[in-house]
Amino acid sequence: MEHLDAEIYQLLRQVNGKMSCSFQEFLSPIGITLPQAMILIHLHERKTLRLSELAEHLKMTCSNCSVICQRLEKSGMISRIRDRQDQRAVNLQLTPRAQEVMETLSTQMTCMQQNLLKNATLEERLKIAEGLRLLNELFQQGKKGEEQQ
Repeated sequence: MEHLDAEIYQLLRQVNGKMSCSFQEFLSPIGITLPQAMILIHLHERKTLRLSELAEHLKMTCSNCSVICQRLEKSGMISRIRDRQDQRAVNLQLTPRAQEVMETLSTQMTCMQQNLLKNATLEERLKIAEGLRLLNELFQQGKKGEEQQ
């Protein structure tokens, strides 16, 4: 059992590394990093978020998220807008330039997803999906167990 657990962990690390490399290959020409892309994707999906909300969605610290957002703001990808109801609060949103980047990113992500599984049969895809759902549930159960302690 211990050997199997170690193998599962090693496989997860390998898959994660390969996914990160694949993402970085098509992000590099756009001029953004994977963490920056994750922020842009979340802002694209939700239109406007506060920094604390964005950090929570991405499971990042506020300080780390803030540094990445500052770089994106400097490169003209996001803007900070004061909240009309609460002047202390600052909302983040994509600039028109970032909207264009998101169109390219979305197209490339679709191609990457299609290429990733192009040689997999339906049965293999179902097995992969089931295994990932199970793994996700196990992570959720582990997180709930930690919170109860």
